[in-house]
Amino acid sequence: MAILKDGSYVVVGDEGVGKITMYNFMQDFSLVWLLNKEGKFAVMRRKDSLTPIDPAFDVLLTSVNK
Repeated sequence: MAILKDGSYVVVGDEGVGKITMYNFMQDFSLVWLLNKEGKFAVMRRKDSLTPIDPAFDVLLTSVNK
């Protein structure tokens, strides 16, 4: 399992893929920028509701979002 930290890409429930901005925001919560077709917006989610993305895809997502 990947270690989550600032800058990690995660799946946020049914909302899509996002990038963690602040991992340890308010103890059990993380601030995540969602990347979807409606645009980018920030959400706060519990750390246990975030699913890490395989590190191999992290490179791909980083290059696509630049």
